[in-house]
This record gives sequence, structure tokens and C-alpha cells, in this order.
Amino acid sequence: MTRLAIALLTHNEESHVPKLFQDLRRQTIFDAGGPVDRIDLFVVANGCTDSTLSLCRDWVARLEFPDFVQFHPVELAIASKTNAWNVFMHELLPEAVDVVCLLDGDIKLPQPGLIAEGVETLAAHPEAIIASDVSVNDFSGAAPLNPMRLLNRMFQRPPGATKGMCGQFYCARAPHFRKIVLPVGLLSQDGYLGAMVATDALTQLPGLPGRIVNVPGGHHLHPAYVSLARMYRLQKRQAIGTALNRLIYQEMEKMPADYEARMQEVARRNRADPDWVRQLIAERAKDTRAFVPRSYVFRRFHAVRKAGFKAGLKWIVMPFAVLFDYVTAHYANAEIRNLSVGSVQANQGKFKIRQ
Repeated sequence: MTRLAIALLTHNEESHVPKLFQDLRRQTIFDAGGPVDRIDLFVVANGCTDSTLSLCRDWVARLEFPDFVQFHPVELAIASKTNAWNVFMHELLPEAVDVVCLLDGDIKLPQPGLIAEGVETLAAHPEAIIASDVSVNDFSGAAPLNPMRLLNRMFQRPPGATKGMCGQFYCARAPHFRKIVLPVGLLSQDGYLGAMVATDALTQLPGLPGRIVNVPGGHHLHPAYVSLARMYRLQKRQAIGTALNRLIYQEMEKMPADYEARMQEVARRNRADPDWVRQLIAERAKDTRAFVPRSYVFRRFHAVRKAGFKAGLKWIVMPFAVLFDYVTAHYANAEIRNLSVGSVQANQGKFKIRQ
């Protein structure tokens, strides 16, 4: 049997906790006789200034989880998902856990079998390290003719059409993930985690096939960004995250060509200088102005070009999409050059796009 740990890494999600825990309790993974015989349920509340953690305690008690579920509420002072991930994986996770399931505190789980299917997908693919689903935008409450809703209908891919991991929900093999250390200056985790898993910390390029698989038909719901301003903030954060990852990868290639040695070096730098990623930015800013790669600006155009005439109406909005991405990249570059990101302190306030 498998021992599973489920972790909610959450920051100020009191409005979403009740729905998420009701969805969670309906998951078939909590049924007797399932694929796991012990579940450790963690809530890692990082830097919360609301009642997120107390609400989680209340809902766990109210929903009466089975006896083989052990609840672990944890409160961290630092508002950082990256720090919360490192603390959970390297300080809180029990050694005997086989599979971890990490999910954000603001998602919905409409499929009751999603977590069980994530565990079973890993079991069915011995070479896989991560089993991830697809994030689907939830426009509940948005006007029927909201522009973001209409654009979403045009560009959203159906569940199963995309490959790779989504950091809002994924299952992973715990022994492998215990090796990974996140640089404390990361703004987002998905790309870095995917790269570390697929390439053994860039020591196995261009990558090992089958390390990341999709849960067949699996998806969760995430609150949609229903205004252009919030979409701009999201895209700018993603552009900055892409640029920081590239900078870190270039630095990692200078480290010893051994997976565990590179992860140990990242951990050493985290301890020695929590500002080390920001220092990399400062050093690189002396001879470059563009941190965001050109490919990021034209990624939508290239995707539509591959589709040709099948892209239809997407060609009409493509010039505006490219212009939007160009403006986003320009201001992302400015924030990076101004050292507005790259450390836990500098990254504050750049995660909660909805607020």
C-alpha cells in the first residue's frame, strides 16, 4: 500500500477554504479500501493575515475525515510559497511517505477521483515522477460577455490537450522530490520543478522522456482573471518567472555536473545568502537589458502559425496579443533590472493577482 501526504500551501484564502475542503472530503482517496492506507493532510499557511488556518481546522473537524487521515496544521511567518514548499518538503514531510499531492488553496476539485487517479497514474508509469492535471479557468460570477471569458473560449485548450505540470495541483514521488531545493528568490515554482524533474537538475539534457505525465482527463478549476489589469499582472509575473528561471539555469550549469551536488549547492546558497538570486540579476544587468526571452513575446504567434487556417478567429486578435505580450515583457524587464524581484522580501505582493 501507498502512504500519501496532501499539502495545501496557502496564503490568505479564507474565502476559498470552505469550498476546497468540501471538494477535498468528496475525493475517493479517502474511501476505505483505496490505493493508500495512510494520509497525512498538511495545511501550510504562509504569512496569512486572515483566518485561513483556523477555518481549515474548523472544516477538518466538521467534515470528519477517516481515522487513517492525520491532520497537520502549520503556520509560517514568511509569506512565500517557495519558502513554504521548501519547509514542507525538507522539514515537515514524514520520511515514510511515498507520494505527495500539492495543491493551492484557491482551486476547486470538481472530479471526485482526481487525487486517486493521480496516485494511480504514477503507479501505472514507473518512469514518471510527476502526474499533473490541467487548470481550467472558472468564470463563475463573471458576465456572459466578459471579454476575458470570450478570449478564454478562443484560446483555452481542453483537458488533456496540454502537456507538462501545473503547480496548482500535482502528485509526485516523494523520494525524488526530497532531493529538490527551490532557490529562495523564485517567483514561481512550476517551470523550475518541471525542469529539475525532467533533466535531473540540467545534468540530463535535453531531458528524460516520461518523467511528467498527465492524469487522463484530469482537471481542476481556478478563479479566472476577469479584467485586463489582472491578466496583465499575471502575464508580467509569468514573464518575470520565465526570466528568473533562465538566469538560475545558466548559473546551475556552472555547478558540479551531478544532480544531488547541484541541489546541495542551491541549499547552501539559500542558507548563506537569501539574496543570491537578486545578486545574479544585479550582475547580469550590467551587460543586458532584456531578461525576458524574445520567444516569450512571440509564443502565441508561433502557436497560431502552426495551426494555420484552422486557427480561424485567433488570427484577428493575434496582433493585439503580441502587442500585449511585448508591453508585458517590457515592464517585466524593467522590474527585473530595478531589482524588484529575486528575494523573498522583493517578491512580496506579486503572488496574489486577484487582489
